Amino acid sequence: MIQRYKFHVYFFLGTNTFASGGEHEVYYEDYVPDPIEDDGSMFQAEFHPLKYGQKSYMIITWTNLYMDFPATPPHDNGLVRNYFFEFEFYHSNAGWDYNLGWSATANYYDFHEVPCIIEINGTPDTAKKCELYPGGAAGTTSYLRVWGFAPFTLNDEVKFHIPRIQFGTNTALSPSMRMYLHENTPGENTHFIPIIFYDYTINSGTINGIGAPNYNAFSTDPALGSDQPEIETTLTYAFTTVATDPDYILYEYPDPFYVA
Repeated sequence: MIQRYKFHVYFFLGTNTFASGGEHEVYYEDYVPDPIEDDGSMFQAEFHPLKYGQKSYMIITWTNLYMDFPATPPHDNGLVRNYFFEFEFYHSNAGWDYNLGWSATANYYDFHEVPCIIEINGTPDTAKKCELYPGGAAGTTSYLRVWGFAPFTLNDEVKFHIPRIQFGTNTALSPSMRMYLHENTPGENTHFIPIIFYDYTINSGTINGIGAPNYNAFSTDPALGSDQPEIETTLTYAFTTVATDPDYILYEYPDPFYVA
């Protein structure tokens, strides 16, 4: 079963009871979560490069080894359930950059819509958006949330590609995070509830020391000429430096540059 319980609490007038069908004075209901703790078989993560102080390409994979998620159970009046993923980066130490390599925000509820690619069973889902809420300081938590998932079937796989997550600079510290799958519960006092979570820590001994990032060779800006590119213009450019067997190449377009 899905790991949450819905409690109904009735307060009755006088000697009225639920069994007698008497009038109740106060009614309260809410979900109480009972999430499953993953042992690392469902959530997995990898970082390229795995290096302190550097911006890393993060890939998180979740495989549904739990169950077929019910889509429209009768007691939900036929409403389709929906889910979202949340990744919490703890700043109890400087294992992560306090803003994960992004700028700080003025309020805790402000976020960056960061570039990301979401694959569901190998097919990119371009409708998904990734929201990053930076922590900003020691003792806070940064949140990365990806919304709008339909109920899953057994063995479904979701893969998250996040191209910019920055490690902290203290080589003695182990970055830690918690990965969640939540169910949205709109209309309830608790607006969402955790279904599955996994605590993930990267041992500091497995992270390379601080050094020059392996993507410096690709930081040259392409020359577009004096005229701005127009619609249907094909842009071609070449890097002036070459590296052998690069792990990845990132293309970062300045706002409001638009690529169709």
